[in-house]
Amino acid sequence: MKTVYLVLCLILFNCAKDSNNLNTNQDSATSVWCVAESDIGGGISFFPYIDNPTFNSVPSIEALNYLNDNSKLALLKINNQVYVFPYDYTNYYEVINLNFENDFLALTYCPLTQSAICFDRSISNNTIVNLKASGYLYKNNLVPMDIETNSYWSQMSTNIVRGDDKDIELKTYNIVETAWSIVKNHFPNALVFNHENINNCGNCNNSNTPLNFNNKYGIINEHVLNDTVHLFDFNTFLNFVNTEYATINNKNTIIVGSKNKVFINSFYIPTGFSFTALDESEFPLILSDNYGNKWDLFGFAIEGPNTGQKLNSPKSYFAAQWAWDDFFENQNNYN
Repeated sequence: MKTVYLVLCLILFNCAKDSNNLNTNQDSATSVWCVAESDIGGGISFFPYIDNPTFNSVPSIEALNYLNDNSKLALLKINNQVYVFPYDYTNYYEVINLNFENDFLALTYCPLTQSAICFDRSISNNTIVNLKASGYLYKNNLVPMDIETNSYWSQMSTNIVRGDDKDIELKTYNIVETAWSIVKNHFPNALVFNHENINNCGNCNNSNTPLNFNNKYGIINEHVLNDTVHLFDFNTFLNFVNTEYATINNKNTIIVGSKNKVFINSFYIPTGFSFTALDESEFPLILSDNYGNKWDLFGFAIEGPNTGQKLNSPKSYFAAQWAWDDFFENQNNYN
């Protein structure tokens, strides 16, 4: 626990920056925490707000020689373009607001719980929240806040923990967690998030965000009492593309991954479909089906009659085992 608080102090000290003239009185809300205050840590901190991130090519980022092959990152695919978010760069902000035509998203990464989740910021047809890291922690996990309404969310539970409308939950958008070597070898045309403030965040360096095969990939079953998480690790998927099956939210779900290709992802199985894992030589294609389609690791059909369609996914992400233990009493482990 001392180690956790030491890391927390370093993060808050190194990443507390000018908030781009946003309201600095954000902790004066009249609303109270709707979770046990004993689970709240940290305090209001002026993490920078960002809604217009810079992206550069894979070769230009490689030339900087900052990332190594095992540097951990998140991949997001929008409109056939792959975007890369190295955690060495996201650490400076912890929350990155993204605008893609009609898609308003936020890529979040918590260095403590080692959890990356992409949120849909459209909470209704007319309301788009603008998020930043608040500096608070709930169960040692990132608490993003909406800068307009002063609402606070738990990243891992996706629920409001402080705010006037406590029934609002942020929906998630599918991402893939992997390593820089996979990007270089398989996504050379990807666009990589980076910024020039990397040297201003002393706790943000590639020694702190290496690939960690000990973290667990969790899928949240939200239609049961107290939510159950189904946990998978890379030992399940060894060094070839492999599949597992589970019932999540009353839907048949396929979990597919490879330790060698450094990914685990999950998709709901459409009625009438059956899937087969593809050989790793076809990566980033990972699945074929009984209709002649081939699907990539993001769940998009790349070949076949369903080309362009995307498989739906349950809420899922990687996190440290202790974080899963803190958030989910009910766990099903697949080893």
